Amino acid sequence: MKREKFITLDILKFFAMIVVFLFHFFFEGQKFLYIDFTKQLSFLSNGFISMGVLVNVLFFMISGFLLSLHYDGDIKKFYKKRIIKILIPYYILYIILYLKNAYFSKKILLFSILEAPQLIFTILGIDTYLSFLGFKTLSMGIGEWFLGCLIVYYFLFPFLYKYKKCDKIKIEILVIIYFVLTKFNFMQIPINQNILINIFNFYAGILIFDYYKNNIKEGGDKDLKKIELSLIVSFIFFILIIFFGEVVDLILNFTRQFSIFKRNYVRVEEIINPMLVASSFSVILILFCICIESLKKEILNFASLKKIVNWFNNYFYNIFLTHHIVIITIYSQFIKYNVKFNFIARYGLNSVLIILCIIDIIGTALFSIFIKNIEIIVFKLLKSKEITNHIKV
Repeated sequence: MKREKFITLDILKFFAMIVVFLFHFFFEGQKFLYIDFTKQLSFLSNGFISMGVLVNVLFFMISGFLLSLHYDGDIKKFYKKRIIKILIPYYILYIILYLKNAYFSKKILLFSILEAPQLIFTILGIDTYLSFLGFKTLSMGIGEWFLGCLIVYYFLFPFLYKYKKCDKIKIEILVIIYFVLTKFNFMQIPINQNILINIFNFYAGILIFDYYKNNIKEGGDKDLKKIELSLIVSFIFFILIIFFGEVVDLILNFTRQFSIFKRNYVRVEEIINPMLVASSFSVILILFCICIESLKKEILNFASLKKIVNWFNNYFYNIFLTHHIVIITIYSQFIKYNVKFNFIARYGLNSVLIILCIIDIIGTALFSIFIKNIEIIVFKLLKSKEITNHIKV
């Protein structure tokens, strides 16, 4: 059976990954270079930093949708494939970083025997998320908080998929619960990194798949027109929400000028729930991609994009795992050389940032290819044709 693909979602993932990359690039730049980007490249840097919440939500939804698209009900096969595609590259990268740290610290063991039980968190791939929550782990920072959430959601996926039926009452109940959880963050961590909240976005991807399967894939042109109309209405509603927020902000700023109104006001971000906005916009983007995918034979030609998209898909997870590590490494090395040669004073901040960004992109691509090749070599040594095929897909 031919595997169904969504080129439009792959393209969306490509641009979302660019946002994540630039988010980490500017975020680490502020820390390493001690530069306030509100005064330098403010629109560009702060724009990508603020889009981090949206992209995280979007990735969770796309994951839920694509897993549902390719799921055949075989739980054993599903878990085996996820372990191969997610944990094996993670182990390879962990070993590489361990050897690097051991070499520079001139130690064979980077942790004591008493800390050995903590390796269970590393084996499960959730060590970085747990360390983010304050637990003691042997994390190398791989995949950050996002990977830990994703692994937990993948483990729960077969159960969530059983209850994938997309109906109005279920959606209304979930939206109300989601609103309450995002309004009152019960965990002392950033709301967009809350594992109990993002599972709603992951599950939303599963519900979108059910809607696609029953109303678009098998519904024909009539139902496609319905979703096109729904998209237009949703987009207008989304714009009105943003406009409302801007208007409220202007009114509050204006009233603060008068002494009689000087009091503690509710902030606009408390009126407009940022997670609800991110989730709503993510749903719109995914539904838009589904519409385009359904019409692509008539209005678009994706042939020229196939090679780029296929390459990106092949290395997407490796890019996700390695890009932040590469960015931190390049910045840390640059700081050492900048003290000696003073590159920023000589060539200007903008020129330096562009060069560093290009180096990071090349470094991430090369490191991702390196990790992928090690994966293939490992499984060839194990002489497992089935596993090697999983790696190549």
